[in-house]
Amino acid sequence: MLRRHGSVRRRLTWVVTLLIVLATPLGGWLAWSARGNAEQEVARLADLLKLERGMTVAEIGAGNGKMTVAMAQRLGPNGKVLSTDLNADRVAGIREAVTAAGLENVDVRAGQESVAGLPAGCCDAIFMSKVYHHFTAPETMNRSFLDSLRPGGRIAIIDFEPAGWQIWLRQPEGVPQDRGGHGMPRDVLVRELEAAGFVIEHQISDWWGGPFGRYCVTARLPLS
Repeated sequence: MLRRHGSVRRRLTWVVTLLIVLATPLGGWLAWSARGNAEQEVARLADLLKLERGMTVAEIGAGNGKMTVAMAQRLGPNGKVLSTDLNADRVAGIREAVTAAGLENVDVRAGQESVAGLPAGCCDAIFMSKVYHHFTAPETMNRSFLDSLRPGGRIAIIDFEPAGWQIWLRQPEGVPQDRGGHGMPRDVLVRELEAAGFVIEHQISDWWGGPFGRYCVTARLPLS
C-alpha cells in the first residue's frame, strides 16, 4: 500500500512539474501578446504617422507610460509628447516613468471624459492604444481630436475586436451599444472617424499578434 501511495505521489509530482514547465513559456507568451512592445509599436507608428524629430505628439490614455517614454525618446529633446490618462494613479506613474528615463520633453496631464483636453492645434499627431473602446462620447472626443491637430496632422488608433471567448471582459459602462462587447469593431471605428471628418489612410488588421491580437487604423485631417 505504501509503495502504491508513493507511486501516485511521484506521478502527481511529475504531472505538476510538467504543467509548470509548459505554463511558464505559455504565460510569458500570453503576457507578451497582451502588452505588446512599446519600442516596436512606436517605431511602426512613427512610420505610419510620418513623424520626425522635433514634432509634437499626444498619447491619449497612456497607462503605464511606456509608449509615451518611447515616443519622447524618438522625437528627441526638441520634440514634445503630451501624455494623458483619466486615472490619477496612472498619471503619477507616467510622471515617475518619465523622470526615471531622464526626459524633459513630456507634458503629463489629467485626461477628460468626453474631450481630448489638449490645446487647439497643438499636435502633429495623436495616438492611443486599447483606449478608444472606453470612450462614452466618441463624437465629441473625435471632434476634439480634429481641433487639436495641426494642418496635415494624423491620428492612430490601436484597438481590438470584441471577442466572445474573453468572457472575463465586460463591455465598459456608458459606451455606445454597437460595440458588441468589450472592444471596438474596426468597421464601426472607421465609420465614426469618417463621420467626424477624418480621412482614413491605413487599416492594419495584424498590428499585434497572439490571442490578444490588435489592429491599427490611421487617419488624417482632410486637405483644405
